Amino acid sequence: MNTALFKQTVKENCGLWLAMTVLQGLMLFGMGMNASVAMSAISYYNMLSEIFLAIYVVITASGLIAAKVERGTMVYVLSTPIKRSKVVMTQAIYLIVSLFLMFLISAVCHIIATSLSAGGLLEGDVSKILFLNLGLFALGLAYSGICFLASSIFNTTKQSSGLGGAIVGAQIIFPIVAMFSANYAFLKYLTLSTLFDIQEVMAGDDWFLLKMAILAAVGLVLYGVSIVAFKERDLPL
Repeated sequence: MNTALFKQTVKENCGLWLAMTVLQGLMLFGMGMNASVAMSAISYYNMLSEIFLAIYVVITASGLIAAKVERGTMVYVLSTPIKRSKVVMTQAIYLIVSLFLMFLISAVCHIIATSLSAGGLLEGDVSKILFLNLGLFALGLAYSGICFLASSIFNTTKQSSGLGGAIVGAQIIFPIVAMFSANYAFLKYLTLSTLFDIQEVMAGDDWFLLKMAILAAVGLVLYGVSIVAFKERDLPL
């Protein structure tokens, strides 16, 4: 990782990250003050959280590589002594770290709010909140891996966000379609979001840990493919 490039990447992307983190933190704080963890799992973690996640990863991933190639700034970065592998790895690390911090802060906001609510923290609430957000982080690794790969192989943000957004969007839309039509029930098994099983988290089922590990593994593999793809590709001058 290149420290100077990482700092520059943080400056360029902190606005969106801060906005999304504050928005999610405030929503969870409000829910924690007025609803049980079980109710929050249904009303927020079940769908809304995935939408926020998708918006963040599609926009951010596209800006980390494809936007720089499109604007010509990537050529400038690569003209320095920084190796291409370090450039793409630094961008990947930023995206992963930003997702982890986002969900860590969300979890803390939810825990604090629930502890201050009239009902207070019940037994198992802290672990449920932590696992819900850890599951979202694992799902975020998978979604961001898809978008980061698209950003690494395309030269424009339109192409990158178009493909990445379409694939990630399908992960959210397919389960909704399957929910309302028995004829398309199979669609939910074609999505990564199926592995983020909120019911298993709330029930304390250990199968959730395996599914979470699979999501994380998918994401890390996609990041690895992205790094290789960017190293080997020809960039427009």
